[in-house]
This record gives sequence, C-alpha cells and structure tokens, in this order.
Amino acid sequence: MKKFGIKNIIIVFLCLTIIFLCVGFALLTKELEKVKDEKHEYDVVFESIEKVSSVKGGTYEPVSEASIVKEGKEIDFTYKLYVTNDEITYNAVIKNNGTFKVKILDLLESPNFGSGLNKLITPVSITYTDLIDKELEPGEKQDLKIVVTYNPSTMISGLREFGYTLGLITK
Repeated sequence: MKKFGIKNIIIVFLCLTIIFLCVGFALLTKELEKVKDEKHEYDVVFESIEKVSSVKGGTYEPVSEASIVKEGKEIDFTYKLYVTNDEITYNAVIKNNGTFKVKILDLLESPNFGSGLNKLITPVSITYTDLIDKELEPGEKQDLKIVVTYNPSTMISGLREFGYTLGLITK
C-alpha cells in the first residue's frame, strides 16, 4: 500500500477549498439576485391633517384651513387671527410608506406673507412637536401637533391674515 504523502494532502485540501468556494459563490449570487429584484422605495409623507381645537381670544372665532399638497410632502395653511390669545391647534400624521428606515432631520417652515400690515406674521407664534432625529420604520406613523397663537403685543394689534407652509426634511 502506498503512503499518502504531504503533497497528496495539500492537493486534496486545495480541491475541497475550490469546491466550497464555488458552492459559496453560487449561494451568494442567488441571495444577491433576490435582493436586486426586491422593490426599494423611499416615501415619507404627511398622511392626514385635522383641526383639533380653536380658541377665540375675543368676539370672533379664528379661521384657518389646512391641506396636504405636493404628493404629501407639504402642508399649506391659511390663518385669520383677530385678536391676541386667538389659538388654533392642528394634528398631522407623518407616515413612512417606503421600505427603508428614515430619520426626520427637521421641518421646513415657510410663511407666505401678503402685502399690508395685517399680512405680517408678527406677533404670531407657530410651535410644533419636536421630531428632530426621530426615526420611522417602514409603515410607522408619527403624530405632529401644530399650534398657532396670537401673542400679546404692545406694538401690533388687530387682524393677522397669512399663509404658512410646512414641509419635511428626511434622510
């Protein structure tokens, strides 16, 4: 009987290594093809907006409208506040319709003034829930509370009528 030498052991080891590498690459190729065929989508939107409450500071009830625009990426508001202490509260729902986990970086605010003194936003304040660095899993929803308040001022009083847009900055 022949001795099984060191050269033969090395050849068998190399052959087995090549076979295992081939099988491993075949399995990896199959897995990567599955991942390639999956649909990946990035879609974070304002799903809904509703007026929660309205507090009147004087005789007239403050008036407002809100609508979701630009395929759910922004909310457009119009406000008509009459006197100090008028307040309007909205609740918006942000939803991750995509397949990726997303992070809310910030909310983009854009007041839309008209011309004339009553179109200025001052002394109105707009506050909302702090969502900076909030992460949303696919399908997850997050509430956003938006409060508009006509603050007391010694310099400015009377009707405040303006538009306001709120958008999402995510990654």
